[in-house]
Amino acid sequence: MQRNTSQRRNILEIIRQEGHATLPEIEEKLLASGEKMALSTIYRNLSKLESENIVRKIPIKSGDDFYEFYEQEKHDHFICLKCGKIVDIPKKKTNIKSLEKEGKSVEEVVTIYYGLCDDCNKCM
Repeated sequence: MQRNTSQRRNILEIIRQEGHATLPEIEEKLLASGEKMALSTIYRNLSKLESENIVRKIPIKSGDDFYEFYEQEKHDHFICLKCGKIVDIPKKKTNIKSLEKEGKSVEEVVTIYYGLCDDCNKCM
């Protein structure tokens, strides 16, 4: 059981350092630090952390889904279609508040903007 705790701690540390991390990125960072962990083991740990509301998986339309800490303030994301860079965008709460005033209960809203980041736009 101690090994499992160490594996989770290492996965969480990578997500903390990166802010967002995909499964392959986590595997790459673990290997760079000298820890070899099978993709299936990483995935199982991420699934468990997700079910415990420690991390959340953000599905994206192209490429790998990414993970971030669940307890962060809710926010949207911008993903560059060229370089894959992920940028957090503060969530506007006015739309949610107006829905709640109408009697609706909003559980979660995930908005992802796709386009080119500043750096990639400069290269064009």
